[in-house]
Amino acid sequence: MARKIVWRQGGASKLVQDGLYTVHSWDVPYPQENGSLNFCWRSLNGKMTLWSFCQVFILRIPALYKKIKAIDESVSFESACLPGFFLRQKNYRFILDKRDGSELFDKESSFKVYSVMKFSRSFLLQSMHNDWYICQSKEKHLHRPTIIELDFYNGEPDVLERCTFSFQPTAQHDNKYKNCKNVVGPVVHPAIRGQSLPHPPHLVPKKPSPLVPAQPTCIPVCPAGTVGGTPGTQAASGSTIPSLPLEPSIVRSEKTCVALNFINNFGPKFKLSSSLKHEAYLVTGSGFKLKLIIDRPELHSHVTFYAEDEDGSRKLLLNGQSSISEPAVSRCPVFLDVSVTSEKGNAPPVPSGKFPAVTSSAHASSIPSSSLHFPAFPKIPPPHHHPPPHPPLPPPPPSPPSLPRPPPSLSPLSFSPPTPSPSSASQRAPPAAPPSISSPPSVGPASPAVSLPRAPSQNGNGYGSIHYHYHLPSAKKPLVTSTCPSSCTTPVPGCLHSCPPHCCK
Repeated sequence: MARKIVWRQGGASKLVQDGLYTVHSWDVPYPQENGSLNFCWRSLNGKMTLWSFCQVFILRIPALYKKIKAIDESVSFESACLPGFFLRQKNYRFILDKRDGSELFDKESSFKVYSVMKFSRSFLLQSMHNDWYICQSKEKHLHRPTIIELDFYNGEPDVLERCTFSFQPTAQHDNKYKNCKNVVGPVVHPAIRGQSLPHPPHLVPKKPSPLVPAQPTCIPVCPAGTVGGTPGTQAASGSTIPSLPLEPSIVRSEKTCVALNFINNFGPKFKLSSSLKHEAYLVTGSGFKLKLIIDRPELHSHVTFYAEDEDGSRKLLLNGQSSISEPAVSRCPVFLDVSVTSEKGNAPPVPSGKFPAVTSSAHASSIPSSSLHFPAFPKIPPPHHHPPPHPPLPPPPPSPPSLPRPPPSLSPLSFSPPTPSPSSASQRAPPAAPPSISSPPSVGPASPAVSLPRAPSQNGNGYGSIHYHYHLPSAKKPLVTSTCPSSCTTPVPGCLHSCPPHCCK
């Protein structure tokens, strides 16, 4: 019956129930009069494609889905190669799957059939979702299968061409099981049970013989008369066995270490490097203890250290050398001291206070200790008394000459006493207790003005402070000389700090 209801040029004009058909594309590879020459449906590993080797399908009319109206012409496609397997839509693709009896399966494998007026010998196959049809992919391939997919038809001509198929009835003498290879999946060849046969001897690759070393692998050569190089094993009598050395054995020795205590006599922070690490240690404090553990002493018997200034302006020395090399010992019982200094001298310490320290030429320590006595601090004048201002500073004198002893001469220092007042002319200030060494005496307005050459400050904007050095030879009573200097016999408001107490008047 299916072969009778066809067009004169070929192709079914009406679909017949349980008819055997091959479904062909309209334009793959080309649109042509004989549609049976175009690519047709074929299930390859379970996926529906268009290919030149056609497979036969049985049309089940009406379709499997029971909710389709009777007036609608519907169809389901069953594979002639595998009875019970139907064309099914899944994830916008079409597969060949076995019917499981569920309503969802029947719905996804049922399609409505519509004739196309533009292509009179072709049909449109709509799924149970409105305006979604069975179509071929937009990418056409001539030398490989083209995918069949579910696409939306919006009335465009190219969609109509891709979603139109012609049905060719199978000839009576044609085999409906043709091209039924790999319909639902690839063929898995059965495995042969049992052990595999060995390869023929001529196919087995021959392993190369191990090379014999030309020279012995250990030095010194084992003594003659020993078997295999083992001491104490003599050769059998009457047999000559060559003495061969044994393979060298790797001896794992005990771990060693290097322990050093770096003393920062340089002052600022610096970098410390060693031959064991690429990274350097940054030392910021006054000391730095370092202990390095060496796992393989056979590779590192000594460790070399060197220090670098962070600014790179000075060359640092370790124990007076640019670098030191310390041997690795076991357990490192003691940390060895290493002094870090600079080749150009250590960096100067930062002075405390507002003024930098003056040079030693301006210190009062150039005066002999035998002529220095602790100064007496005068009383603070009353509020109504206004002492005269200090005289201007003289230019710095040349270096002071050596001072003879006795009597001491205070030539480097010039004292300018203030104008005596009538109320304090007859008063004599007793010697005050010596101040603490940590703080110098403060020079008040009424105290004797001491004119000393002052060193300019480091920034050049002012003068530095005066440092008084008091030398205490012993706890005994200071030596009192009977000779009084001429400057001490003149009556003054207060005794000068350089005069002995018995000379003041």
